[in-house]
Amino acid sequence: MAGMNGFSHHCSETKVSKTAYKKSLTDSPFSYAQIDMLWDFYVTHTISGGSGLGRSVSDYGWKKDDNKKDGYPALEKELIAKAGLSNNICFIRSTTCKDTLSAMDLSNDEICIEHPRAVLLQKYSTTVDENEKISFSGGGENHVNCLFRHIRNSFAHGNTYFFENGTVLLEDKENSKITAEILIRQKTLLDWIKIIDKDEEYYVLLDACTKCKATEQQKGGI
Repeated sequence: MAGMNGFSHHCSETKVSKTAYKKSLTDSPFSYAQIDMLWDFYVTHTISGGSGLGRSVSDYGWKKDDNKKDGYPALEKELIAKAGLSNNICFIRSTTCKDTLSAMDLSNDEICIEHPRAVLLQKYSTTVDENEKISFSGGGENHVNCLFRHIRNSFAHGNTYFFENGTVLLEDKENSKITAEILIRQKTLLDWIKIIDKDEEYYVLLDACTKCKATEQQKGGI
């Protein structure tokens, strides 16, 4: 079967085996302070609803509605644009995304690690009328919650790959089935915190990504 229409990736970049780059967030190139912040934001206080200590977008000043100025559509637009994912992020309401992953060069061990792109299975519900016509209905999740649910799971389960070129692959699985592959710049993870916590109510990013752990150790930490 073919994947989602309109989503494919072809480039001339040398493909890299992701296996050797699988690292937990703790072992990533981020500084110790950044690691603490990333875990706190994406796992402990996730906006995806997967934590007892989770927060809502409304805690950060965004509206939990479809307002195009300061609701979910506006937030989604900012997040995707900042990550360079416009036209390269595919949300699929299905039981599988394997064909789309293949078309987007995200299904094998060796992949292009230069170009940001993502494929994510989205939770959904359906209704069936008396003519046995099936249609999508409410009760699923929006794109923002879907994205952050998969990021939360990839961090929590250690399915993260940090590449030397500054990109990261976030992988989510349900048993052995892949439910999401998200390739973005490592810096994007910090940029997204700044976008969501726009008034710096909870997090303050100073010179993000400018200090590695080695530098901090030499200076005695921060």
